Amino acid sequence: MFLRAIFSALAIVLVALVSRVPNGELAKVGVLRLNWKTVGEKIRVDLAPPNSDVPAHMRPQQDFEETMRDYQLVTTIDGKPWLDKLMRPPGLHHDRPISVFEETMLSPGSYRIQVRFWPVPPEGATWKPERDSVVVIKAGEITTLTLVDERGDDEDGSF
Repeated sequence: MFLRAIFSALAIVLVALVSRVPNGELAKVGVLRLNWKTVGEKIRVDLAPPNSDVPAHMRPQQDFEETMRDYQLVTTIDGKPWLDKLMRPPGLHHDRPISVFEETMLSPGSYRIQVRFWPVPPEGATWKPERDSVVVIKAGEITTLTLVDERGDDEDGSF
């Protein structure tokens, strides 16, 4: 019994010593991350007038439909295109918040990042965020860019 306790203690000390030995190489690249969340905004889409052949009780009660606005994410790194994608609100009815989480690996250095997250269609939109920043990427580190909503719809004001 006493021997088992000694062997267990030695095994724990051995694991602790081995865990301090460096494993692998340090990263030679850094990560640029775009990360934010937005609730978006509702837009009204006019519906076509109902056919006169449709009985009154089967006609829509409203002449419009409310839907959530899509956003176009366009990002360049030092003027070279990186992302160009349409972001639709998720969910069955496309009414959930849009979450942006994109990453790319970059070698260490300074980069000019331009981010444009514009609503589709842009007419009548109250939030058209853009960001033009110079960021420094360091090896083994993650640099995160976020967009802030100046409208104050979010509790802490950030996405």
